[in-house]
Amino acid sequence: MRYKMYIIIWTIALTALFCITSRANATDYSVRFGPGIQGGSPTGSTKMFGVRSESHLIRGVYSATEVGGYVDNGGGGRSGAGIVKVQFGVKPGQHSGLYGFGFVGPCVITATDTQLSTHTQFATDIGLGVRDMDTFMSVGYSHISNAGIALPNKGRDYLLFSVGVSI
Repeated sequence: MRYKMYIIIWTIALTALFCITSRANATDYSVRFGPGIQGGSPTGSTKMFGVRSESHLIRGVYSATEVGGYVDNGGGGRSGAGIVKVQFGVKPGQHSGLYGFGFVGPCVITATDTQLSTHTQFATDIGLGVRDMDTFMSVGYSHISNAGIALPNKGRDYLLFSVGVSI
């Protein structure tokens, strides 16, 4: 029963993501996943995953929407949660070849724990990627914290790998 609820929630979230981005002329769709680093669970049990779309606004400036989550089975008051990010950023580089990116913006998490004490958070993503016309892959760093709104504010850090397509 529990897994059926997860499937229903993910189906609704992905449908909403693609409906929103189809109206915004989304150009890049990707799947992101990776382990937690520095400040995560000492047992290495923290993982993050997501589905992301990025829409080209003007010359190198993009908006991004991501639906995903993280799991943390390390104990000590840590837990997993769903996450929704809305970010703005830059992706300088060619349509083919190496490119860099940097995004920042608010996000919402579904559950708090000893690392993240509020539902309202802020996310920063930076990284490098390689693009070959309509496909791309990248590696990046993602930081989520509440920017000092409330304590504790330990934050979460992830090394994320992305693969995607441009439409």
